[in-house]
Amino acid sequence: MKTAILIIPFLTINAISLNNANGSVIGTGRLPANAVLNISSSEIKKALHGDELMEVMNKMMKDMESQPMKGIVDLDFASMLKIHHQGAINMAKIELQDGKDAKLKTLAQKIIDDQTKEVSDLDKLIASLQSAPKTMKT
Repeated sequence: MKTAILIIPFLTINAISLNNANGSVIGTGRLPANAVLNISSSEIKKALHGDELMEVMNKMMKDMESQPMKGIVDLDFASMLKIHHQGAINMAKIELQDGKDAKLKTLAQKIIDDQTKEVSDLDKLIASLQSAPKTMKT
């Protein structure tokens, strides 16, 4: 098992709680200055999964918020849906890579397969809508 060493350069950390892999509390209290904790890389990775999923979600939301609206419902809908689908694909990839539940991993693969095709379809629709004469866009 790989182990990472985390050095905490603070005078003390108040109300710290140490948990084992099952989530059970194994200790509480204060750590002294420059405390060294041995934390396995799998424990660090497990702790960061929520952050990784939130990063993907936040990127998707930021991309959707920054997407300029054209005032053409069909084009705006397709553009926003494409970004949304890409966010779902990216989150599903994390589940496939690190998830443990077989049903969720199966669902994640289905999301990747289905929504990858839909993103491709949306790209074609967006190109078609952007090249359509203005009278057809309204």
